[in-house]
Formats: sequence, structure tokens, C-alpha cells
Amino acid sequence: MKTIKYKRVLGILGLALLLTACGGGESSSTNNSGSSTVETSLSPKFASIFSQKINSEKHALFNRNDPIPTSKQDQRFIGELKATNVNSGVVQNLDWSVTLRSDGTVESHGVISLTPGVYDFVLILERAGNQYIAQSLAQEIEAGSDINIGLTLLPNIGDTITDIDNVGFLSTMKFEYPSSDLINFNEPKFGMSLNQGDEFIFVINKNIGITEVTVNVEAGSHQVGLNFYEGSIIVGTNDGNTTINLGESEDVSIDIVPLQADVNFSLDRLVDNGEFIINIPKIIVDEASGEEHVSLLVRMNAGDHLVQEQTLEVIDSNGIYKASSNFETYGEDILTAYLAFYNTDTKVPSSSDIPYASCTAVINVESHQVLGCKLELKRNSVISGRLLSSFMLNVIEESGAPVAGAEVYLNGKLIGLTGDTYSSGSLKTHQVAGDYELKVKTNLKLHESVFSLKPLQVLNKVVTLEPIQISGVDLVDSGQRIETKSSRSNRIIADFNNNGFLDIFEPNSGTSVGVNGDVLWINDGQGNFSHHSEILDPVNSQNDSSTVAAGDLTGDGYLDLVIGGVNKRPLAVYKNDGKGNFTKFHEINFDRNINHVRLVDANGDGDLDLAVQYRLYSVEYVKIYINDGSSKFKDTPDFSISKICDYRGMLDIDFADINNNGKYDLVASCYTNYDSDTIPDSKLYLGNGDGSFKLSDVRFKGVNAQSTAIADLNRDGFKDIVIGARDWYNQNLGGVSKIFWNDGNGTFTDFELPKFPDGSDGETLNIADMNGDGNLDILAFNTENNVYLIYYFDGKGNVAAQEHVMPGLKDNIYPQLYPADLNGNDRVDVYLATTLMQNSSRVYFNVAKD
Repeated sequence: MKTIKYKRVLGILGLALLLTACGGGESSSTNNSGSSTVETSLSPKFASIFSQKINSEKHALFNRNDPIPTSKQDQRFIGELKATNVNSGVVQNLDWSVTLRSDGTVESHGVISLTPGVYDFVLILERAGNQYIAQSLAQEIEAGSDINIGLTLLPNIGDTITDIDNVGFLSTMKFEYPSSDLINFNEPKFGMSLNQGDEFIFVINKNIGITEVTVNVEAGSHQVGLNFYEGSIIVGTNDGNTTINLGESEDVSIDIVPLQADVNFSLDRLVDNGEFIINIPKIIVDEASGEEHVSLLVRMNAGDHLVQEQTLEVIDSNGIYKASSNFETYGEDILTAYLAFYNTDTKVPSSSDIPYASCTAVINVESHQVLGCKLELKRNSVISGRLLSSFMLNVIEESGAPVAGAEVYLNGKLIGLTGDTYSSGSLKTHQVAGDYELKVKTNLKLHESVFSLKPLQVLNKVVTLEPIQISGVDLVDSGQRIETKSSRSNRIIADFNNNGFLDIFEPNSGTSVGVNGDVLWINDGQGNFSHHSEILDPVNSQNDSSTVAAGDLTGDGYLDLVIGGVNKRPLAVYKNDGKGNFTKFHEINFDRNINHVRLVDANGDGDLDLAVQYRLYSVEYVKIYINDGSSKFKDTPDFSISKICDYRGMLDIDFADINNNGKYDLVASCYTNYDSDTIPDSKLYLGNGDGSFKLSDVRFKGVNAQSTAIADLNRDGFKDIVIGARDWYNQNLGGVSKIFWNDGNGTFTDFELPKFPDGSDGETLNIADMNGDGNLDILAFNTENNVYLIYYFDGKGNVAAQEHVMPGLKDNIYPQLYPADLNGNDRVDVYLATTLMQNSSRVYFNVAKD
């Protein structure tokens, strides 16, 4: 090597980490008989191997120098060895080389002949422009002994040292990170920078840990930045602001702390609202090249209330980066805050963007404490890699036939469908080594098992799908008959007399046995119903009621009614006295036959508004009447939607907050009963928050609607839509009953509900937790064979079906199923409302299935 005069070299530092490939070389030292010299060998090991350098000006640009070797690659290092006899001052300088083998061992090439005495050893090696330095001081060489000198090579990430004599002037920073601290990390890495310069990243051997860092710089103050990585994700840091004072051979300790944001809040429980202030680490802002490029998305969740989502601006407040806004607490004691940081100039990240840093914090409202939110910063410029394994899965039926289209999950994550790549029921995937829980499922069949993978292993596995087993129920006829005729009018199941039991209200749409008007049936608490009161409109007694909606219109805590009719019967609003007696106090002139009425807070002012659906000359309309604050509505609607369905008719309208923005949306289910038509699309209208609605691009295809239900069936926080199909008059127009899974980003994935054993679909659908396991199920009924089927969900996406016959029903057209706990035993029973006079409506009690 070239020798130059000594001078301090700025920006030079070495990092003592231990490489995954570490070990000792072979010793061949012998003592030559009759000679005063001892042949001495070296056993070097690498504290770490250089991984890459990240440019301090722009993290997205980096230099990839001498990347980590793969298990198939040997590496050769060449350099210089200096051995100094401490007693005599005699110095030997030799060319030296070592090889880092692919199995992790280090082989040193050569021996050095030394006279007995005490020696200092210095070794400098290079490869691909990167330099490694080792020292072993005061080693005694004795005659007659096998001598093997151990050396730990530390990487030098600064200017190349061209004079081996300069190594003795290095200072040392010690880091004590024991292997027990690293054992839970898969791919630990360590990044270091001096004085805000380039960051150098090294791979850590988690079995040994970090021991020390050597630094060759001028004496004085220096700023040290440290980052701890899991792969390419920063999980710990010293925030880059640790100042050290270095002198020759001075030891310095620096700790690494978790990367986190701080969440502070000030709440006013009187209004259930508070200001949340978030302190943001500088490293998060630097990653986006300044606060003007950072968008912070905050999702605040309070109990079962709608998730609040806001995009906040990050502000530099005298070197401290902050973001703040107000959120509702809804009176809840526990809130969950999700923070996601995006690198964007728009300030509004799209649903497809992936945050470069994120964290979640659970907030106890009553504690008034400042919380730390543990962050993970994804640095795209960091090179990461793993030794993967191949997993080839083959899924078969019990008969041995391959199953294509089965969903495959590993450790709860969907990784693909069988048959996507291969024509058979196969799926190939590459995964890291480890233990896995495997789940494979179709509509009604499931396989679950566990297996393990080793690095670079090829594993073939054949699994057989079997029917899913979920505990179910039976519905038993209570023997009670409710003698009314109500055509296709909807019923209301609710507690109208405030005694804690659910009652039944039925609008009368035709001549009934012993009934002249709309009737309320009172529940005695055991599921027995008695005729309590009737609503008879003397002026319109010959005009049928066709639909009813219930809600507290007057704010007294009692359920009031809005009843719609046919033959130009006015819309009537009835006030409940709290005992189930109704008095008309408001009327809206309406000269069309009404199909449905709904009560919904369409403009978000806290008062229930009125939606009316009707059809005129093959055109469907929805009229929105805004509550004026006194529980009354004007004769003319405030908003109107027309031409909702593309073909013959609109079956129903349902309101729910589909996109979780705090505003009610409208789902319109459509049908046709003409064989010249095709199956119409049902549609989604998004609420504007003022009572008006705008047609979205969403279409619910392939279902000729007979019924609609909305609920969060898979417990992901977003409401899903279920539409039951009917083949009107056997014209092959039914399509398939479906669930449309809502991903919360405006996308719906359709899932075909399994058909009944005879091949028919569940036409009339409703949603309830039928078996009491905490998961919502679907109750379906088919009029062709008078059977019901329950689709049970287990909360994990698995579905099982159970079919039962409802005996005694004849020619039951368009039945309606109303699930509710009718006898007070905390099980969901069913009220089956019939539509023909020869079939009375019935009550079915829910009993546990053995």
C-alpha cells in the first residue's frame, strides 16, 4: 500500500456489527524446531458487511455498492497486515487476503513468522471500493505454542485510509444491543450518518448484536444520526440530533428509541368534541423533503360511530412539526386514532396511495394524557431481500376432483385463488421461511391446517375441502295465527307501547277478517300478540294503505308513524301517545299510488326526513320531503330523483351510510317481469348531506331484485349489500342472489349466495344474528317450496347453510320475513307475514339445534 504522512481524515467511521456470515479461519501455526520464530496465523471475522449508501440530498437516489452476498457467492478481500513488536519496535508489513465463504466461514490466506514477544496487529482489507479495519493489541507470541490471532474487521465508510499507521488514532463509540433485543426482528439493519451526511446501512447479525463503532475524525463536536431498520422500515432512531465530543480513543454511548409521533388532545365533554395535536418526528418530514410535501391522513374511530377521516397539513412551528384538528368523541371513553403519512404535493392522498409511514394509538379520553404512537417509516431506497420458499398447493373435492376458484389464506391473509395460473385447482406462491396457518375455502366448504417452510424449500401440499360446520338453529311454529290480509305492504316490528316487548304494526291493504283499518298487534312478552288498536281514516276508508315507516318525529321518545296509500290517498303522519294509540296530526297531499315510504335524516340536521317512492308510467321516482323542525312536511318535495331503474320497475329503496362519510346514501333495487327484458342493474346514489342524492358509478349486476338488505356482514367496518333474486313467472330472469362486499373505497365485489338444494334462490332475505354467535347471518325464504335457508357467517368470512321446511303454508306469494326476539329469550325469532287470505301470518320461535 502507498504510505503517506499522517493527517486526520474527516468523515471516516467504522461500524462494528456482526455479519450473518461470521466465523474463524483455519489455524496452521507451528513452532519451527531450532528456530527463534513462530509461524502465526490469523482468524479474522467481519463485524458487518457494507450494504448500501443513501444520498443525504435525496433518499430516493442511492448508491448500491457491494451488496450483501447471497448464499451462493464467495467474496475475496485483499489488503495489508502490520505486526509491531511492542518491545523491540520492529515492524513487519505484509500483503494479506481473506475469503468470506458462502457458508459464513472466513478463511485467512497465509501465515506470518514472528519472534516470541508481545505484538500489536493491524489489518486493512478492501473489496469493491469498501474498506475494513481490524486491530488486536498486546498479543503475546510464545515459542512452542500454536498461535492464532483473532481479529474483528470493522467497515470504514469514509475516505480510504492509505496509511496503515493512521488506524491507531481511531476513536470508538460503543453500542450495547444484545442479541436478545434483536431476536424478534427478521432482517435487522443499522444506519449511521455523521454531521447530516450520507447514511451508510449495514446488515446486523441478530444472533450476536452490535458491539462498537470506530470513528476516524478530528477531535471536537460531531452530530450523529442513527436509524434501526427492520428490512426497509425504520422502527427506531435517535432523531439524528445526538451531539458527541470526540477525542482520541474516547468511548461514547448512544441509545436508539422507538420512532413515534406524539398525540395530545384537549376535550370538552359537554359537546363531545376536542382538538387533537400531533407532534411529528423530523425524520418523517425529511423523508418527504419538507413539510410542504407531507399529507397526514387521520382516521378517528369512536365506538360503533362512523369513522371520522381528515387530511391534515403539517406545519413547522420553530423547528417542531405539528398537525392539528377537531374530532368528535360521541361521548365515548376510548378512541382509536390511525395516522398515515403520504408524500404528495396534492395534500389529498387517493385511496390507492400507500403511506410511507403509519401508526395506531388507543386514546383514553378520561386520562387526558399525551400518547406516543409507534411509527413505521417505509424507506423505499433501502435494499432488502429474503430467501424465499415455493409452496405449491393443490385443492380437491372429497371425490378427488380439483377445485378451481377456492380462496387461499396464509396466516389470515388472502394470497390468491386456485386455478388463476393453472387450469386445475392449484396455486403456487413464494413465502419466507416460517410457520403458517393455511385456510382454503369456497362458498360452503373449508380446509384448515398448519405447515412450516424452510429457506429455499419447495413444498407440495394436497388438501381436501369438507363442508363447513357452524352451529345452527331451528325455527318452530308457535301455533299463533294473525288473521290479516296485507298484500305486499311492509310491517314494522318495534316496541310501540314502551313496555320492553316488540309489537307488530300492519297497514291494511284489503278486506281483512275482523279488521277495518291499519292495526297494531301488542306483544305480551311471550310472543303472543293481541289486537290492540286500529287506525281508520273515515275520509279514505276505501283506499288501501300500502306502506308504513316508523320513527320518533316529535322528539318525545315514542315511535310515530307515516302511512302511505293507493288511489290518491294522502300521506298521513300519526303521533304515538307512548301507549300504542295514534292520532293523525299532519297530512301531505299525494295523488299517486305509493310503493314505499322511509324515514331518514337526509340532510344531517338531527330531524327525520321523509322519502317516498312511487312509479308513474313506467318511470320510478323518489321524492324527499325535509322536516321543517316541527315534525311536519311541505306538500311539495324538496328534492326528487327520477328514472332510477333502467327497465320495468323499482322494488325498493334503502338508506345507509355506504361510504362512511357521515351522510346517508340510497340503494335502489330494480327488477323486471317481462321476458323481453334483460336483468336490470340496481344502483347506488350517494348522499350530498343536504337531502339530495347523486348517482354513483356503482352498479349491482346480475340480480332481478326481490328483496334487499344492508349490513356489515364481514365486520370490516363497511356496510355490505345483499340482494335476493326472483325469477318472475318462470321466465329465466332471476339471476343469482348475491352479497356485494363493500371495501370502503367505492368498490364492491359480488359473492353468489349458494342456491337452495333444489337449485332455486332465496328470494326474500333479511339479516340478523340467528345463532347468537355475534356474527350477522342471512335468513332466506323461497316461495316455490315453502322452505327457509339460513346462511351462517363465522366472522372470518366462512359461510355455512342450513335448510328447513315451514309446514302448513300454501300458495304463499311474496312472503316477508321479519327476524326479531319476539318472546324475550335473547334469541332471534321470525315473524312470517303472508299475502293471501287463506294463509295467516305466523310466529316462529328460535330453538337451539343439538
